[in-house]
Amino acid sequence: MSASPVVLDTCVLIAWAKQRDVHHSDALDVLAEAEDFVIHEITLAEYLAGPAQLGQDVAAIASQVLADLHARVADPAQLSRDQCFAAHLATVRAQTRLKMPDAIVLATALAIGGKVSTFDGALHDAAEGRGVLYIVPAMKTKVTACSDAVPDVGDVHTTVGVSGLPKVAPVKADSDLHHGRRAG
Repeated sequence: MSASPVVLDTCVLIAWAKQRDVHHSDALDVLAEAEDFVIHEITLAEYLAGPAQLGQDVAAIASQVLADLHARVADPAQLSRDQCFAAHLATVRAQTRLKMPDAIVLATALAIGGKVSTFDGALHDAAEGRGVLYIVPAMKTKVTACSDAVPDVGDVHTTVGVSGLPKVAPVKADSDLHHGRRAG
């Protein structure tokens, strides 16, 4: 089990939600191994963009995701404890050249003394280079790129509940949506 908080990247959330995602079982392993999960608000918003496009109640989904994962949203006061988080984030982004959402995950982990859980190759390398990569020994798939697709019809959110039994919530989808974008 991890003693440091684990900051989840959006791709971990997507893999958790999509049973057919190549990293789904790895996401479940991350969630089974660690105990303290943190999600930055921007990461959560990035994840919720798919359900928002489907017209779903994203406030309810956000609450359910946090509850199912036993996760908390990063505390802004903790992020800016030593310096302005925006300045910290800008420095991290400039040093790593990561996309802003990935820089946010890394900067959050650095600010709170946490570790990064991701399946994104660039974020993986940047976190590893700074000694803040959360590694699950049982990782089954190679880290490459995150899926930016919204959950497919029939996918479910699966987590292990307090009782140790899986909790499942079906994903509802609009047939006109494909990979998070309206078909044209």
